[in-house]
Amino acid sequence: MFRPLDSAFDSFLVAAFIGLKVWLLFALPLTGDEAYWIWWSQHLGLGHYDHPPMVGWVLALLQLHSDELWWLRIAGLLTSVLISWSIYILLCVAEPSLVFRRRHLLVALGFFVSPVSLMFLMTANDTVLALFGFLGFAAYAAAVIRRSVFWALIAGLLLGAAVLSKYFAVFPILGLAVFSLWQVGRIGWAIPLVTAMGVLPLSAINLYYNYTHCWNNILFNFFSRTRGGEWGLENPAIFLAILLIFIGPWSIWHWVRCGGRYTGILRTELGLLVKFASVPLLGILFLVSLRYPLSLQWPVLAIPMLWLLFRALPEAALTSILRWSAMSSLAVGAAIAIFLNDPGRWLSEPDRRALPLHTQTQSLCEKLPEGEFFTLGYSSQSILSVSCRNRDVHVFASRSKFGREDDFHVDFRALNGKEMQILLLQESDRAALEPFFESVVTTPIDLPRVGYVMATASGFRYEVYREQVLKAVVKDFYDAPYWFPQPGACPVRERYGL
Repeated sequence: MFRPLDSAFDSFLVAAFIGLKVWLLFALPLTGDEAYWIWWSQHLGLGHYDHPPMVGWVLALLQLHSDELWWLRIAGLLTSVLISWSIYILLCVAEPSLVFRRRHLLVALGFFVSPVSLMFLMTANDTVLALFGFLGFAAYAAAVIRRSVFWALIAGLLLGAAVLSKYFAVFPILGLAVFSLWQVGRIGWAIPLVTAMGVLPLSAINLYYNYTHCWNNILFNFFSRTRGGEWGLENPAIFLAILLIFIGPWSIWHWVRCGGRYTGILRTELGLLVKFASVPLLGILFLVSLRYPLSLQWPVLAIPMLWLLFRALPEAALTSILRWSAMSSLAVGAAIAIFLNDPGRWLSEPDRRALPLHTQTQSLCEKLPEGEFFTLGYSSQSILSVSCRNRDVHVFASRSKFGREDDFHVDFRALNGKEMQILLLQESDRAALEPFFESVVTTPIDLPRVGYVMATASGFRYEVYREQVLKAVVKDFYDAPYWFPQPGACPVRERYGL
C-alpha cells in the first residue's frame, strides 16, 4: 500500500501547516506593499512605474469575483500548492518508476511546508514571479526530458508571463538558453525556438510600455534600487544566510551526511537544468548584494528549483527534512501570532506611528474628508486607497523611488493656487508642507491613541513645488541614460515641461 507519510505526527504537521496558512489569510492586516499591488490592479495597463504588470492583471482577475482581502490572498495559497504539485509531477517525469513515487511526494511535501512556501501568502509580484517562473521551468524541463515541442510551447508562455511578473525571470531564461545551445546536438533546435516564440512576444509588451514611459521599469530595477549603495561584506553574508534558511540547514546536513553517493543527480538532465537555471539568478543576486541589502523574497524563484535536487536523498532523510521544514514554519507562525497580539511592542517609533493605518483603518477612513486628499508616503496612500474603498488619495512631496506610480494619476499644474487636504502622521510633519503653501492649518483626527492630523493647506505654490520636488523626481527617475534608445514618449516630463 502506498503511504506518503510515515506517522500520524507527520500528517499532523502537514495539517497544522495548512491551518496556519488559512489562519494567516484572515489574521494578517493589510500591509503597505500588499496594498500597493492591489492599488495597481485598479489602474491596469501594459506596465506600471516600478514593475512589469502581471501582478496587477492577476489581482484584477481575482477582483472580478470579490475584493475581500482574504480572497485576494487565495492566489498566494494556491501558488504554494501549484509549485509543490509541479515539483512532484516533474520528478515523476524525470524518474517515472513507481519505486520512487513516494520519494517524489516527500520532496514536494517538504517544500510545501517549508518557510519559503509560507511566504507565498500575499499576492505580490514575487509570488506571481515564483508561480509562473517555476511552472515555466518545469514545463521546459519536461519538454527537454520528453523531447516534446508541445511542452516547449507551454514553457514559453509561462516563462513570458514570468518576465511580465518581474525582471529576475530573465536570468533563469538566459541560463536555460545557454544549456540549450550546449545540448543542441541532443535536444535539437525545435524546443528552444518554440519556447522563444512564447517568451519574446510577451516580453515585448512591457518593453513597449517602457519605451513610451521613460524606461521607468528599467531605471527603477537596474539603477534606482542600487543607487547610493556601499560595498560591504555584511549584505552578501545576509544573502547567503537567507539561502541557508530557505533551503534549510537540516537539508545541508543530510547532503553532507549522505556524502557523494547522491550527487549523481547533478549530472542528469534535470540536475543540469536546475544548475543552469538557478546559478545565473543566484550569481547576479550575490553581485547585487555586494552593494545593496536584498529582501527575503528576492531569491524565492531559485529555491523550488534547488529543492528538486533532494530527489537523490533517501526517504528517511526526506522525512526528516519535511518534519524540520514544517516545525520551522510553525515556529514562524507562533512568532507572528505573538507579534500580532501586541505589534506596537516590537516596532520602532516611526513604525508605531504608522500602526493605526493597519490596525484602525476602518475607523480612520470614517474620519477622513470627502473627495481628494494627499499623504506624504506611498504606503499610507496605498492602504487608504484600498481600505477606504478606492478613495482619491495621492502622494505629496515624495522624492523617493516609492510611490512614483501615482505620478501618472495626478497633475500638480492644475492645483496651482488651490487648497489641498493632506494627512500627516504627526504634527511636526507640517514643516514639510509650509514651503509649498501660503498657509497651513492642522486639525487633530479624533481617534484614540492616534496623533494624526489633517492639514488644510491653502494657496499651493506650483512653481516652488516644480523646482524643489518635480525637477528632482524627473532627474532621478524619468531621465533615461544617453546610451538608451531614447523614449518615444515620457508623459511625466512632458506634463511639467521637464
